[in-house]
Amino acid sequence: MVWRPARPVDAGPAVSGLCLVLGLQAVAANARGEEVPLPPDEAAQRVDELRARIRDAAYRYYVLSDPDISDAEYGELVCELETIESEFPDLVTPDSSAPRRRSARSTATSAS
Repeated sequence: MVWRPARPVDAGPAVSGLCLVLGLQAVAANARGEEVPLPPDEAAQRVDELRARIRDAAYRYYVLSDPDISDAEYGELVCELETIESEFPDLVTPDSSAPRRRSARSTATSAS
């Protein structure tokens, strides 16, 4: 289930622990009855929007050296994308903009 905050999330300058912060806010929102399930068609649309925005932000940062969003905002976008993809695994694509964390097993296998 994906939540939508009633107000913008301000994670501050640190992206570290952002998913934890968002997760705790989701629990609080649920306790207040504010959690809204995201329908699959809206999830697919939001994933497309997030991927496009993340690709654009990365291009502006790495190629143009002219970022238009902060690191914290970028982290929020990636975290939201990862959250939706975890709730809707059928939306995950090999070229997803969300950075993938390699498991210890895949790291050990690739090292052989």
